[in-house]
Amino acid sequence: MSGANARTIRRAKAGTTEPTWVKWTLISLALAFIFLFLILPLAAVFTEAMRKGLDAFLEAFKEPDAWSAIRLTLLTAAIAVPCN
Repeated sequence: MSGANARTIRRAKAGTTEPTWVKWTLISLALAFIFLFLILPLAAVFTEAMRKGLDAFLEAFKEPDAWSAIRLTLLTAAIAVPCN
């Protein structure tokens, strides 16, 4: 039994034979992608939204067009997320 377990363990470790620099390069590329396409745009949106202050930001939520845009965004997300 222990011989079979040793072979199974060796097979499981055989899939991770990439050099360390390859792993770190892939991790770095993934983090750069997340930063570029998720964090940076979100920061830009919140920066622009708060440019005139918190009162102006909160005042925008009184507009019917703002609520329509929020509802449309949530509906689109509710449809797109299960499809993916």
